[in-house]
Amino acid sequence: MMFALSAMLFFFVQNDHMLARYTLALDDEAITSELIRELEDKEVLSSVDLAYMGALTLLMSDHASNPFTKFRYFNEGKDLLDQAVEDDPDDIEIRYLRYINQVAIPAFLNYDENLREDYLAIKTGWNSDADVFLKNEMRAYFLQNERISATEKSFFEN
Repeated sequence: MMFALSAMLFFFVQNDHMLARYTLALDDEAITSELIRELEDKEVLSSVDLAYMGALTLLMSDHASNPFTKFRYFNEGKDLLDQAVEDDPDDIEIRYLRYINQVAIPAFLNYDENLREDYLAIKTGWNSDADVFLKNEMRAYFLQNERISATEKSFFEN
């Protein structure tokens, strides 16, 4: 009974993490919009909140059909993500959000200039007090990432 309760609590905590909710939004415009509204309703946005607002706004560009709307969302999201990094350059969650978005953005938009910088910042800050769920998600992402070498991947295998 205690194990089942612990497993349920772990599942709830994992899925309540903003990164887990962001992942659900990748394929669902309604979830994306809901998360944006939640962030807009906050009186004060932390740097991490600002990064999620940027990532979600970039995601809206993927959900939009009008090319002008797509480009507007892209520029707004990019600016918010970059501002979050500027506000808190040592936060690995912020760096991770920018990294995964720069990898996903089409190359013709030229928003990939910070990939190496963000990757190195994540490695440097890896031993920070970031939560286990976040680190597990990042570890899984980097281990399957084709942009980094096997030597670099070995850092995340521990």
